[in-house]
Amino acid sequence: LGQFWALHLVSSLGGASLTSVARHLSVSAPTACASVDPLVDRGLLARRRSATDRRAIELRLTPRGQRIEARVWAQIGVVMDEAVAGLPPGDVAIAVRVFRTLRDRLDAGLPTEGAA
Repeated sequence: LGQFWALHLVSSLGGASLTSVARHLSVSAPTACASVDPLVDRGLLARRRSATDRRAIELRLTPRGQRIEARVWAQIGVVMDEAVAGLPPGDVAIAVRVFRTLRDRLDAGLPTEGAA
């Protein structure tokens, strides 16, 4: 699971440093490296030295990594469709709205006190 989120993070950021992956996943740099190394070994991520900071390592999704990520998201979509099958459409709409709101609030950081 950690490997998929590392792959997805690099994809959504259009590339990321190993330090950035660790920070976004709230793990140590060695833990992030342990998730990223197998992805590099399998050709899903490419690693290179930063052009602006020779100490930093930049990660980019490879074409193979893009295909794998798309397949995983497609499978997640199938599982989600099965999970909501038979639920009233109104309930599904409410759940989607709540989860989008939670995602947006988490992406923005902790909400201010009294925010709805």
